[in-house]
Amino acid sequence: MFRNLLRGLFLFILKTEPGSLFFFRVVNFLFVLPSYDTGKKYSKIYKKWILQGILNNKVIPYHLDRVWPFWVYKQFSPKSASYSVNAFPMAAINMTYRNWVTLGLPGSDDKVTVDPRGLITPFRDGWSLDFWIADSIRLVSSAHLKKVQQIIVKDNAILQTECAFEKLRVVSEVFFQLDKSANGFVFNKVIIENTAVEDITISFFFSIRPYNPEGLVPIEEIVYLTSGSFIIDNRLGLVLDQKPDNIVCVSFKDGDVSEHYKEWELVLKTRCKDNLASAFVEYKLHLKGGEKKILSVKCPTSTKSKLRNIFQTSLPAYKRNSLVKNVSYIKSLNYDQEKEKVSSFWQDKIYSLCSINIPDKGMQYLFNKNIIHLQNFLAVEKIYAGGFSYREYWVTEAVYMILALHRTGDFQAAEKYINCLPGLRDLKTKSFILNKDACQLEYSGQYIFLIYDHYRFTGNVEILEENFNKIVYLVKMIKNSRIKDKRVPELNGLLPKTESFNQTGIKDHYMWDNYWALAGIESAVEIAKVLEKTKFKHQWHYLKEEYMETINLFIKNLSDKLKVPPFIPVSFNRHYDAGLVHSLSAIYPLGIYGADEELITNTLNIIEKKYMLKDMFFNYTGHAGISITYTLWLAQVYLARKDTRAFEIIKYLVERENGVCNFPETIHPLTGGGSAGDGHSGMATAEYINFVRNVFFVEEGRFLHLMPFIPIEWLDNIRSIIKVRNLPCFFGNIFYTLDKIDDNTFELHIDNEYFNSPEGVKVSFPCEIKKIIHSGVEKTCYKDFIYISAHIKRLQIKI
Repeated sequence: MFRNLLRGLFLFILKTEPGSLFFFRVVNFLFVLPSYDTGKKYSKIYKKWILQGILNNKVIPYHLDRVWPFWVYKQFSPKSASYSVNAFPMAAINMTYRNWVTLGLPGSDDKVTVDPRGLITPFRDGWSLDFWIADSIRLVSSAHLKKVQQIIVKDNAILQTECAFEKLRVVSEVFFQLDKSANGFVFNKVIIENTAVEDITISFFFSIRPYNPEGLVPIEEIVYLTSGSFIIDNRLGLVLDQKPDNIVCVSFKDGDVSEHYKEWELVLKTRCKDNLASAFVEYKLHLKGGEKKILSVKCPTSTKSKLRNIFQTSLPAYKRNSLVKNVSYIKSLNYDQEKEKVSSFWQDKIYSLCSINIPDKGMQYLFNKNIIHLQNFLAVEKIYAGGFSYREYWVTEAVYMILALHRTGDFQAAEKYINCLPGLRDLKTKSFILNKDACQLEYSGQYIFLIYDHYRFTGNVEILEENFNKIVYLVKMIKNSRIKDKRVPELNGLLPKTESFNQTGIKDHYMWDNYWALAGIESAVEIAKVLEKTKFKHQWHYLKEEYMETINLFIKNLSDKLKVPPFIPVSFNRHYDAGLVHSLSAIYPLGIYGADEELITNTLNIIEKKYMLKDMFFNYTGHAGISITYTLWLAQVYLARKDTRAFEIIKYLVERENGVCNFPETIHPLTGGGSAGDGHSGMATAEYINFVRNVFFVEEGRFLHLMPFIPIEWLDNIRSIIKVRNLPCFFGNIFYTLDKIDDNTFELHIDNEYFNSPEGVKVSFPCEIKKIIHSGVEKTCYKDFIYISAHIKRLQIKI
């Protein structure tokens, strides 16, 4: 009876709100279930999303007649494939068109976001600048229009958004530039062209909006100054280059500013208690047939330049004078001159890096633009994994992106960001004190691997010498952290539980942590060889061999226990789920196993049967959707296995190219838009670059392998098929060209610059090679590959 009373009391308490919350907290603690607030960074991001969703849900559904970003029209319209039932607060988050472009300059912390309809967000979590067109009947935003085109101009980071409204063609051009004092600015020029013969009269608007691609953001106060500028929440926000015909600033309760474009004039300031103020700048235009008008504005991107201090109600005289001078200076920045400067910068920057002529135009276009995008994610001391939502510092993403910097030839930037890695920067080489918050155990192997990777590309022994004491400590930390517990023999030799690279908050013994640690130790062995540290070389070699045996034994015991062929599990407790794709790091980029080994084949079979959609990897854990990064990891494995599915993946990406080549983190399976994570993923950008590079050559031990696996369709090109310029590898810089002489004859020109000459060069073809001709000597082959001396410059190949 007493037990029944206790049971009843317990159930009664659980049915209350405090009781249910207590229950979930206890369960999360006891069973280590995922929790949004696990980890400081995840807590910050997930709480922000929840609060953003609640705010959006309180406002947007009740005011759908107002002007909103593009994603709102898609996600809130039941006629759209993007429609999301708005039953919960979180449902009001952008989950169907998380697509935007990050603009910036390498080495600048300021990053600008532009959405697919040209909505400009000058800084993170801030307001946005939109443009509208109105005639005597209606007002239209580009977000309303079905057809809007975006492109990145040539080889520059200049973004153009083009749309048509009635008889008008409107082109909005945006770029980011730094002045001599490293102050950042967004330059926006809009060209309005009358494509008709007859004259037309319209109004054009620049509009300051209290939202961005994530949803609503606060604007409390907007003030227009007679100098042609706006103060937005105590900061200089917008500077006009042309004198406007009308200015209207409104609070949220006054209605949307778009509702008053024909009614109100010269409302020069507003203060909104709801923190959702907005404003527009109107230009009344009369355009003759074929006439163009150009309007432009500039937005400072600094978020630190508050004009008034907290205790000040008005602007002091010295600050007014400073503001006037600043506005005058910004007005003096000539749009065309600044555009020429930024264009020249990007052309020089891109020319200093590698280039590849690819027979596939779509693949080529993606490669060229993503070289630029990768540079846009570089900040002062950090590499951002995303340009907007994920503008945080994530070590694993930074490691992969630095690997891409090595492979594009930007060694100076790569070394800079290696030295800025938390842990390497904070590790004291004499006292061996480790900042464990900055350098977690799972990152130790990545650091060592990355340092050795830099040495292999540059031959820079100094980076090994400078970091050797740190490497000694990191290897020691890996060694001492490995589990030694007789009560759980299956785990002996593996690393302890970490949260690692999974975004779920679940701690476990992840296999990829162990593979990265193993690769780090292997790199340490090679570093000890280079520095002639014989004692460490032997110690670490033994540790590497023993660690490898431990991992293989764990996999064997697990497969025996489950009675299945051996495969690489996710972790000790998680055997089969979408996290399996991370375990493929053992092949790419670490090269611990061969791509054709049974273990890899079995792991791939599980992934292909359970976690693929439209030949792309579908991520069910963490950020759900078709993952670009993880699919490109699969493509790397397929490439190493000479499986044509590698190029089917690239075809999928090319077919969905939108003109600006920005990869969202994940793709919604129905809408084709971004579904989770950042709308412009730096890691996906890096992985596409790494894949393309590995199509044209790879290092295999002491041999250089040219064209390890290219599509046979490329041989049909009637002109120069392949041209590789200044592409770095472990042996030096690669320069080669493959030309087509006739239907069956190809000429290979090799002009590589070696600082560490390979033992030989392997050349593969996607079909059988019958003969090779060198220096007038003809040899038969009848294989799909040949080995040649590293010093051969010219070779004819007959198929």
